[in-house]
Amino acid sequence: MKTREVVNEFLRGWDEVRQLGRVEVLVQQIGTKFGRRTAEEARQLLLEDPDGDRIGWAIYAILDRDKAEDFLAGLRLRGD
Repeated sequence: MKTREVVNEFLRGWDEVRQLGRVEVLVQQIGTKFGRRTAEEARQLLLEDPDGDRIGWAIYAILDRDKAEDFLAGLRLRGD
């Protein structure tokens, strides 16, 4: 493997780690507002497509949604 390929693989791996860290912080916030069960379901949904628009929507929806059911319904729709 060439040096450039190694560096690219390292950076790609680091991006994945950083993305997972963002998901975990987000899941903690979801748990604080909506409870542990909602946070666990949200984690699964967010990890299905960590590069999609679910993360951005979830960041917004934590502040905008008042009910866990509404939050999860919106999060599910973002994956369709």
